[in-house]
Amino acid sequence: MTSINDFVREVTHSRKRTGIVLLNDPDLLGSFEDCGLKLVNLAETEVKKIILTDDELIELIVSSSSKQATLVVNLELFIAPRLNDLKYLEYLLTKLIVKEPRLPVFLGFYSEVVFTYFQKYYLSQNATQAHVYEAY
Repeated sequence: MTSINDFVREVTHSRKRTGIVLLNDPDLLGSFEDCGLKLVNLAETEVKKIILTDDELIELIVSSSSKQATLVVNLELFIAPRLNDLKYLEYLLTKLIVKEPRLPVFLGFYSEVVFTYFQKYYLSQNATQAHVYEAY
């Protein structure tokens, strides 16, 4: 299993600077913060609605993480209502990976169901195959 430091370094130094993390261990948040990532909790944003377009959700992620490398959590709040809309997820993931943020953005998922959707897509893309972290 890849260490958290190696995983963060891999995503940070790649062209596609987004990674996904399954937060299935309570100590993972602290470990990612120890690597210098800023924790951004989307549940604490001032967004008034949870049904967002793919562009609105990407803008929320990017604007929340524009100053330093971040770990964004509680993304499920915005994705779960649209989980059955596979076209929405496909558009979201395609745009998210193409975006190529200047600083690394890690998406942390508490839900294994939502994580699995992202994992399938990330593993199917050559540029992001190594950008998936799952503690065992």
